[in-house]
Amino acid sequence: MGKREDHKRNLLRLGKPFSFEEAMKIIEDGAGKQFDPVIARVFIENADRVKEIAEEHKRTIG
Repeated sequence: MGKREDHKRNLLRLGKPFSFEEAMKIIEDGAGKQFDPVIARVFIENADRVKEIAEEHKRTIG
């Protein structure tokens, strides 16, 4: 496992949330590897709407 993957695991284990930009970069980098490339492309091509939904979700659950 590379240092980047190890770092991601450590962040998840510690519960530190990723910023929207970090999350989108993880999706982009993982397209075709850890994420379905078609679904990843949908997220990337609709990043503005995905961000709106994420913000709405944060307001809803606190």
